[in-house]
Amino acid sequence: MATVAKEIADEIILGNGIYPGDMNNGLGPVVRIVRYRNYGGSESYGIVYRMEAEHGMLFRYEVPSEYIYDPEVIWRHHDWMVDPLRIVMIDTAGDGDE
Repeated sequence: MATVAKEIADEIILGNGIYPGDMNNGLGPVVRIVRYRNYGGSESYGIVYRMEAEHGMLFRYEVPSEYIYDPEVIWRHHDWMVDPLRIVMIDTAGDGDE
């Protein structure tokens, strides 16, 4: 989870989820960018990396809280176009239980 400047968010969007020089970060590409107002009222940009999304943190910047106001998804990676109403549990163990 990271909050970045608008200029960095713009670079990530231009790079289709990759910030120049950040290809080996161990988290994968960015899959979602959310613009929101922070606690102090300033505009902020929250980015979610692929590994975070795979571990259930895809929507972390989209839930209003005392630190996140007026969240708006401004960019999604094309491979991560997720409809939050259609999230399905995946049987990773292969035993038939979800």
